[in-house]
Amino acid sequence: PLELTLDRAIELALIHNPSLEVERLNPQVAHEALVKAQSAFDPTATLSYGDKDKHSTTTSSLAGAPTSQTRDTSYNGTLSETLPTGTSLDLSLAYVRSRTNSAFSTLNPSHTSSATITVKQPLLKGFGLQVAQADKTIAAHGEAAARHAFRVRLIDTVSSVEGSYWDLLASLDDVAVKRAALESARSLEATNQAKVDAGTLPRTDLLEASSASASGEADLIDAERKARDAQDLLRRLVSPPADSADPTAWQPIQPVDKPVLPEGAPDQMASIAQAFQSRPELAQYRSKIQSALVSRLVAQNGVLPDLSVSGSWGQDGVAANREDSYSNLSNARARTWEVVLSMEIPLGNRGPKSDLRKAEAVLEQERLRLRDLESQVVVEVRASVRAVESGRRRLEANERAVAFSSEKLRSELLRFEQGLSTTHAVLDALKTDTAERGK
Repeated sequence: PLELTLDRAIELALIHNPSLEVERLNPQVAHEALVKAQSAFDPTATLSYGDKDKHSTTTSSLAGAPTSQTRDTSYNGTLSETLPTGTSLDLSLAYVRSRTNSAFSTLNPSHTSSATITVKQPLLKGFGLQVAQADKTIAAHGEAAARHAFRVRLIDTVSSVEGSYWDLLASLDDVAVKRAALESARSLEATNQAKVDAGTLPRTDLLEASSASASGEADLIDAERKARDAQDLLRRLVSPPADSADPTAWQPIQPVDKPVLPEGAPDQMASIAQAFQSRPELAQYRSKIQSALVSRLVAQNGVLPDLSVSGSWGQDGVAANREDSYSNLSNARARTWEVVLSMEIPLGNRGPKSDLRKAEAVLEQERLRLRDLESQVVVEVRASVRAVESGRRRLEANERAVAFSSEKLRSELLRFEQGLSTTHAVLDALKTDTAERGK
């Protein structure tokens, strides 16, 4: 058999549990969602090239040719970025080479270089660091919630292993108790058989002992089945998959550790306070509440009108060649600036108002769920504290009961050998002793 300590069983479960592997990936998925939200503030570069050839019939002698012909070749580059404040920046550089057949064109071909910077800042809707970074904040809380959920799964796995480990140990102990009881019943049956054969005991006593022996055998069979079931439950948690080539996959498991009760009774109020501080499921819902608060803030901001101010500054350089156009661009002889204040007011505004009501309802739901979970945690902690205390007292009482039942069984066996007791009394004492040892 594979001898296992509890710590080793937990370690193997954390390695081989496939459902835990699934949960282990959730924080990574949530982290990638955070990275994606952060990417909204990454700068973007755009490059373009264009070549345009246009022929058109003129309707005026001032066009400089009966058929107007133009050929434009353009190169454009734009660098855009959104700042965490919600401010958008655009820097554009352009170069155009234009050739025409017009007799009145003073520069042919002409070379035009331009540089423009544009800044736009929302003042109501979309204004503020919290609103602009809402997606990133929600994703960060989502990652935290995923990590807390994984901790919940870890704790559940450890709890399952501990429960299965002690259940298996109890099942094996019960098999030992039932086997010892069967041996005692068979010994009594053999003794009675000898006495019946000698004519010193009625056959009814032999039948009673034989019935007890058969019943003990059935109890042992049932206990062994339960032990095998407990083996499979623990094996499923700690072993490699059943189709694995690992020889330990189907090896019987023998628990090594014995249960030890903690010294002293746990303090109920201190245990509740510690649970409120350390239970990951509570932390998970607190993260969800933080996300809901941010969502409500965004919804409140979304009800406001869209007021924004934008400004741009541009410079152009035109010349007969490319180098001179760059030089004229830096001299800023041709320049343009513009400031625009715009407002968009939705009439009715039912969509954003509905989003706000929905966000408030979701926030209230998460708060109620947290409150319900806190109440549940209090009940669980109080029950656990009582279970520890009652378990200690029950163990002490059971040890006394086993001592008394064992002493009674030995006394009845001795009296039976001396002819002072009956088979029924011995079997009754054996049944009581077996029941006390199996608790």
